[in-house]
Amino acid sequence: LGFDTMLGLLLFGVAHALGPMPNRSALLVIDMSIEQWEGIEYRRNQTLSTIAKLISNNATEFKFDVVVDSHLWMRCDDVAAPESTLCAVTTVGRIHEEKAMLLPELRNPNSVFVEKKQYSCFYGSTLDATLRNYGIGTIFVVGINTNYCVFASVLDAWEKGYDVRVVLDGITSCDGAAGHEAGLKMLHSFFDETQGKVRFVKSADFYH
Repeated sequence: LGFDTMLGLLLFGVAHALGPMPNRSALLVIDMSIEQWEGIEYRRNQTLSTIAKLISNNATEFKFDVVVDSHLWMRCDDVAAPESTLCAVTTVGRIHEEKAMLLPELRNPNSVFVEKKQYSCFYGSTLDATLRNYGIGTIFVVGINTNYCVFASVLDAWEKGYDVRVVLDGITSCDGAAGHEAGLKMLHSFFDETQGKVRFVKSADFYH
């Protein structure tokens, strides 16, 4: 091996040993599938525009180290046992169905797909391992729904020690204004006193 290759491997090993680094960031896009987006009316255009802008990851002054698409993708039918309790309460997110796939306008060949099995993107998935493999310390969260999966995923991310940035113009709810505001109230109630581990931002604050 050449010197440059050996040095790169050494630095990668050191970064891996040190664990997540706060200055390495990920964009986590939650449940932006075709069928789930059909139920969104409140802040529909604004939210989609923000997510599309961020997922392109082409700003001149800021770039995510990885973009993660995580939406429901469950084996519910023709199996000995459904792999998620959500199989019993919703018809969305069936594996391999076209309508369960990411919205076409958000598809990016450089993004990483993590199958989602529950309200939280972390539950029973490879998300934590994926983020740690990239050395991610900060997660920017966008998607739906503010009062369900966004809240659950932020809670899990915080418990796992990540810095979290909830992008306010990039989240909304299928329950309309009431559901969105209820979700924001829960988020603020849980995380306003986390010494900055969880913060609420707008895309214009960091993405130019």
